[in-house]
Amino acid sequence: MENLANKKALIILTNEAYLPKSGRGGRRLSQDGTTSMNNENGPVVPGSPSAWLPSQPTIMDPPTNYSAIQGTETTFGASHQPTGVDVFELGYIWMTLKKQYNMELVFATPRGGPVAADPLSMERIEKDSKLRDNLRDERDFIAKMGHTVPISWVKPEEFKMVILPGGHGAMFDLPEHDDVACTIAEIYKRNGVVAAIGHGVAGLLNVRMERRGDWLIKGKRITCFSKEEERQTGYEKYLPFYLEERVKERGAKTEIKKPFETNVVIDERLITAQNAPSIHEFVSKIIEQIRR
Repeated sequence: MENLANKKALIILTNEAYLPKSGRGGRRLSQDGTTSMNNENGPVVPGSPSAWLPSQPTIMDPPTNYSAIQGTETTFGASHQPTGVDVFELGYIWMTLKKQYNMELVFATPRGGPVAADPLSMERIEKDSKLRDNLRDERDFIAKMGHTVPISWVKPEEFKMVILPGGHGAMFDLPEHDDVACTIAEIYKRNGVVAAIGHGVAGLLNVRMERRGDWLIKGKRITCFSKEEERQTGYEKYLPFYLEERVKERGAKTEIKKPFETNVVIDERLITAQNAPSIHEFVSKIIEQIRR
């Protein structure tokens, strides 16, 4: 197996652990990409999960059962849906790039600290016994999930590529954090590879090539988690927007296939995948780009 130890990849993950009903937890994206609220941990908004709720501390366990806490049965539990990082996608990225090719992977989030595991992704892992068993033995992987680096600490010049896995939570915090957008832009401008899968594509929405220049995805061929896939997962009431519609508004040339079919689109150094079933081809295309 080829050794790519001299290659370093940044993995940007969501801090969000819950989706509020009606999608009002995260700010809607402005058309010009500006942000209106900032603090030391990046822009948040009152009511957003990231504004007041810590991420789940253990990634291989399900989210906290808030319905068991007195007084929350009809409030929090009824109005929020557990979410987090798509660990199925991230796990396959780890097992391939880190374990097979010996690449250095750095996990970063808008706020740093632990991240939650998306319940839907955990269901997919349970159906993949090989990946499930491998991840349970990966102490480094679990440790990195519990101690992600704040994106503000990241030095873009150190990385050859940036990868954004999915999970619905990515739609809330990744597009709204200035340091996420700036870091992705810097890596791309330095001839790095940008790769995003599923809801991870939301992290590309506010990336500009210059401060007031064009969007990174404008005019680019890309794909993302589709509107029809959202309908079939039943998460519509929790969404701040439809990702497929928003990337079109940014001027991207979207290429969407039937729900949950494998679909990976490459435009120069930009790699996007539609959904979790695309993960194998997605990682394969990443490796091809790295070897160039």
